[in-house]
Amino acid sequence: MKNILIIRFSSFGDIILTTGIIKQIKFQRPNYRIDVLTSAEYAPIFRKFPYVRDIYILDKEMPLTSYIAYLKKIPSYDYIFDLHANMYSLIAKFFLHGKTVTYSKNPIARRLFVKFKIGKMFLKKHVVEKYYDVVQKTLNLKKILNINELKPFIPNIYANEKKLAENEGTVITIHPFASKQTKVWPHFNELIKILSDSGAIVNIIGIGDIEVSPTVNNLTGHRHFDSLVEIISKSDILISNDSGPMHLAVALNINLIAIFGSTTKELGFYPIFDNCKILEYPSLSCRPCHVHGLDECPLNDFSCMLSTSIEEVRFNTISILSTLI
Repeated sequence: MKNILIIRFSSFGDIILTTGIIKQIKFQRPNYRIDVLTSAEYAPIFRKFPYVRDIYILDKEMPLTSYIAYLKKIPSYDYIFDLHANMYSLIAKFFLHGKTVTYSKNPIARRLFVKFKIGKMFLKKHVVEKYYDVVQKTLNLKKILNINELKPFIPNIYANEKKLAENEGTVITIHPFASKQTKVWPHFNELIKILSDSGAIVNIIGIGDIEVSPTVNNLTGHRHFDSLVEIISKSDILISNDSGPMHLAVALNINLIAIFGSTTKELGFYPIFDNCKILEYPSLSCRPCHVHGLDECPLNDFSCMLSTSIEEVRFNTISILSTLI
C-alpha cells in the first residue's frame, strides 16, 4: 500500500487538468491512496472526486508560520508529486515527509518561444503529458499512446437528467470571459443574439458583466463549482475563450468550441481531446504574445481574435449540434 500526495494550488483549469492524471494512477494502482494539497477555493473540485481520499487545504490568507505548522501536521507519504512548482509548493516539499518529484514547466523554452518564436521543438507536450511523465517514471506506470487516456475527468452526475429548460431543446452555454483581455473574443454579444433568435436555449456563465436579452439565461456570477458543473453538464455544447470552464467542459465530456487568440498550443493548455474544436489563426506571427495573455494587444490590432468571424463560430456550432440529432 502506497500513499501519494498531489500538490497543485491553482488555477481552476490547471487543477481540472490534474484529474485525468489522478484517475490514471488509480486505475493502474488501485491500492494506492491518493491525497491532494490545494487552495481553499479549488478544494470543491475534489470533494466528489472518487479517486481522492483526503484534501489538504492552503488558505493563502494564513501567515507563513501557520502554513508551516499546518504542513507539519500532514502525515508522511511514499511519494509527493509537485505539479505546481511555485513558492508554496517548494515550502510544502521542505516540511512534508516523503520522496518528492516535481514536474518541469519548461519556463525558459516557453519564454524564448513567446519572445523570439524559437524553440518550438521543445514545446510539443501538452501539460497533462508533462504531469504524467513525472508520475509514470516514478510509479513505473504504462506508457500513454493516446492523450485521451489523460483527458481530465469530473463525474457527470447530471448526464441522464433533463436539461435546464422545462421544454426540451438545444442548450448552448457560453463563457464569454477570460483572465486577460487578449483571450476574450469580442463578438460574443452578436453570437448570443443569433443563437438565441434561432430558437436555441442559451446560457451565459462566468464572472463578468454582459448585456443580453430576456430570452437568454444570464447565469453569470455563479462561483460555486457545483453550480458550474450542473449548468455545463446539462448543455449540448460550451462555447468559450481559453479559460477554466473550457477545461471543465472537457472533463465533463461536453462538446466544446474554444476560441484562441493570444495563447497557442505550444504553451501546453490546448483542449486537444475528443469532442473539442479549436478556432484560431495559427499563421499570425505575433502569436503568442504572452505566456498567460495580456490586457491589451501589443500591436493594437487584435488580429488574433478579430480574424475569427461570427459566421465561423456559428457554422462550427451548427456542425457539432447536427451530429447530436
